[in-house]
Amino acid sequence: MVRVAAFTAALALAGAAQAAPTQFDLICAGTLETMEKTEPYSTRYRIDTAAGRFCRDACDSAGKIQQTTADMITFTKEIDDAAGRTRLHYISRHTGDLVDTTIDQRLRFMSNAKGSCKPAPFSGFPKAKF
Repeated sequence: MVRVAAFTAALALAGAAQAAPTQFDLICAGTLETMEKTEPYSTRYRIDTAAGRFCRDACDSAGKIQQTTADMITFTKEIDDAAGRTRLHYISRHTGDLVDTTIDQRLRFMSNAKGSCKPAPFSGFPKAKF
């Protein structure tokens, strides 16, 4: 009986050790391409997958994560062919690759950030004032 309990506890600890963290920062760098130019790009995300929230850089306001899977954190995925608008914003959990693309054919606007992200300790969200 004691051996079964010890084995069960060991399995539970092994599973917990393999679980992905739910709160972390990602520091990302790459390039930002617009219709006019391409330039270096960097940003820092604060992410809480359990709460489904994220913010970036100064973290003035937190947004809602659209979907989190074992493979991908999707912040935004909106494709409106009729309006000529596309908004894709996601990070691969396996490769760290970042894509943040906005295309608006009617406004003749395009912004495409691509980069690579590395994890960092969670720096938290700002406290609400009220």
